[in-house]
Amino acid sequence: MPRTSTSFQPGHKGMGGRPKGARNGSSNAWRVAAKSARDVGRRADEVQTGLMGRLATMTLGQLVKFAQVLRKRRAAYIQRSNHVKEIFRTGGFEISYRGKVLPKRRPSPPALTKSNRLGEQPDAGARRAAKKALDLERDLQKVQEELCKPSEMSVTKVAELTSGIAALDELSKAEKIFLGQSGDPRPVVIRRPFRIQLLGVPHDPLRPDYMGPARILGGLTPAEFYGGEEQYRAALEAYKKERIRTIESDPPSHPTLKSDRSTVVIDGEEYGIMPDEMAD
Repeated sequence: MPRTSTSFQPGHKGMGGRPKGARNGSSNAWRVAAKSARDVGRRADEVQTGLMGRLATMTLGQLVKFAQVLRKRRAAYIQRSNHVKEIFRTGGFEISYRGKVLPKRRPSPPALTKSNRLGEQPDAGARRAAKKALDLERDLQKVQEELCKPSEMSVTKVAELTSGIAALDELSKAEKIFLGQSGDPRPVVIRRPFRIQLLGVPHDPLRPDYMGPARILGGLTPAEFYGGEEQYRAALEAYKKERIRTIESDPPSHPTLKSDRSTVVIDGEEYGIMPDEMAD
C-alpha cells in the first residue's frame, strides 16, 4: 500500500520526503532557458511579422534600424546553432549464451573519456536554430530590397513603427540571452559493450537436476533466464544432441602409446617420455 497523508498512525515520525515549496517543473537550468527562449521568440515573431507587412510605409531610418535588429537576431540563432553534444561509446562486456544475453543486475556507469569519444553532433535546439536563422535571412533580404527603392519610401515617420522596432529590439536581446543558456549539456552515450558469446547451455554436470540460482547467470535460475523450465530443458537437450553429433562426426585425437611406452604419438608427432628416475 503506498504511503499517503491518511495511512500514517498518529505520532508517526516523519521520514523525509519531498521538501516544501519544491516546484513541479524541470530543475534543469538549460531546459528552463530553452522554454523561455521559445516564449520570447514567439512574441518577437509576432512583432516581426507585423513590421514585415508594413515595409513600404517605413522611413529610411526605420528600415535601417529594422535591418540591424534582424541582423542581430539572426546572429544569435547562428551562434546557438553551433552548440554540439559530445558522443561517447561505452565499454564493458556482456555474456551471451547462444544468442541470449545475460541481463546485468548492476550496470556500471559509463566512463566518458577521450579514448571512447566518437565525435559530436548538434542538439535539437541547434537544429531548430539553424532553420530559424535561414528564415531570418530571408526576411533580412526583403528589408534590404526595400532599402534599394528610396524613391518609393515614405517620408512620414510613423511613431507606431518606431515603437514596434524598439520592442523587437528588446525582445531579441532577451531572446539572445536565453538562447545562449539553452544548450543541452548532456552527452550522447552509445552503448556498445564487448560481447562474450558462449555456445553452450549453462548447467552443472555433477548436479543435472539442480534448478536453483546460478552464479554464472547473475543469481538467476535457469528457468528465469530461459523464460521457463520447459524452455531450459529443451535448450539443454538440443545442446547435448548437437555435442554428440559433433563428436561423432569429428572424433578427437587421443595420444597413442607405443608398446615400449618410451614415446607417445599425438596428431602424428612422436614425443619421448622421460622416466621417473630421470626426472630428478
